[in-house]
Formats: sequence, C-alpha cells, structure tokens
Amino acid sequence: IRDRYQRRVHGEVKTEKKKDEQGNEPAVHNIHNNEKLTLLNKFLEDERLDDLPVLKSIVQQSTKSELISWRHFEETYSSLKTHTVFSENQERWNVLKRRITEHNFRVTCTFYTQIQLARLAEMVDVDVDTCEDFLCEVISSKQVVAKIDRIAGVVDFRDRKGTADVMNEWSGGINEALNLISTTCHLINKENMVFEAKSRAK
Repeated sequence: IRDRYQRRVHGEVKTEKKKDEQGNEPAVHNIHNNEKLTLLNKFLEDERLDDLPVLKSIVQQSTKSELISWRHFEETYSSLKTHTVFSENQERWNVLKRRITEHNFRVTCTFYTQIQLARLAEMVDVDVDTCEDFLCEVISSKQVVAKIDRIAGVVDFRDRKGTADVMNEWSGGINEALNLISTTCHLINKENMVFEAKSRAK
C-alpha cells in the first residue's frame, strides 16, 4: 500500500500543482474501499497538501463521518468546475457528486437502522427517485448493507444474519450463561462451607 501511495498520491499532488493536461482523477473520485480510505488518510499526512487548501478540505470531508451537503459543496467549490480535470470532461463533476452521495449513504447507515426513503433523500440532497437509484448501486457494490421496502417507503440498514450466524451467536450466549451459573454455584458452595466451618468452631 505504501508503494501505491507513493506512486498514486504523490503523483496527484504533483499533477494538481502543475494542472496537468492529462486530467488525472484524484483518489476522492474513486469508488470507496479500504484501500482508498488508507490512501486518503495518508494523503492528509503529506505536508505538500497544505499548498492545496481546496483539495485538502475536500479530502478531509471525505474521511469524516459527517454528511456533506451537495448544494453547499457546489457553492463552496464552484471554482473547481473551471479546473482542467472537470472542464475537459463535465461527466467527472457528476461522478464527484455521486461519490459524495455514496459517502452520505455510508454515514447515514452508521447512525440509522431504519429511515424513511423520503427523509434519506432529503439528507443526501437528492430527489427520491435518484436516491433510490444511488442506493441500489451502493448496495450492489456492497458499500452498504440495506434493504428497500418500496411499498412502505422505508430503508432498512440492519445486517440480516444467516441461520448459521444466529445459531452460533445463540450457542455462544448459552455457553456464557452456563459458565456464569457454574461460577455462581461454586461461590455459593464455597460460602456454605465457610459458614459451616465457622459454626462448628463455635
């Protein structure tokens, strides 16, 4: 990972500074995974990122468990649209919006077990139909675990455990309870023996 970081992240900082006409896409543009999160965190440790305050701010937001308002984001970083990366390919701006929406889904599922689809759409700053389409994509890519009840208009973020997992958890709970009972019985017997010994001494 370190080698990839050196090649990929350092290259991006250099590319951003020179505004390379090749328009390399930053790591924040890629689909979320553990490698990307590691790269972004290492990216923040790079002192050269201080020379790029806008990019640093975006990366910082991408690594926090906080919702990012797309409307506020678009207003704050509207100047980015004129950057070579986006001016040469307008679709990249849409990809960035998609990644921010996916980030908001991941944040939401850490705080909610169930939520109304309309409320979720409001939180991630998109309409209901777009929210459902985006959500289906992040579920398919296994970025989040969720089920959509279209009739009730509810999104369930709870992880459904398989039969084997439930049985293993139940078995572990039973063993723990039996161990606790055994320990309690042992302590009770010990106390009874101590009490009888004291009674005989009298």
